[in-house]
Amino acid sequence: MIDYDTREAEFRAEMTADERAESDARTKNIELQGHLAQVTYDARTRAGLTLADLAERIGEPVDFVEDIEDSGVTPTIELLDRIARACGERLTFTFTAA
Repeated sequence: MIDYDTREAEFRAEMTADERAESDARTKNIELQGHLAQVTYDARTRAGLTLADLAERIGEPVDFVEDIEDSGVTPTIELLDRIARACGERLTFTFTAA
C-alpha cells in the first residue's frame, strides 16, 4: 500500500507547472478560510455570542455566519471588521516570517 505522501508526490509530478501552481493556490485559500473560520469562532465565543447573536449584529443570516465558521465562505475585510466590532474587538493584521 502506498502512503499518502508518496501518492501525493507522484500525483504532483504528473502535473504541469500551471496545474501545480493552481493546486497550491487552492490549498493556500483553504488554509486561509480555515484560519478565518477559527478567528471568527474564537472572537464570537470570547464575546459570549451565539451564532444568531453575531448574525443579528452584523446584519447577515445565521446560515452565512455558520458558513464562515465552517470554512465555506471567505469573508471580505469589511465583513471581518464588522464581525470584530460586533464582538467588541478590533480588526488588525500582522505579517510574520514564514
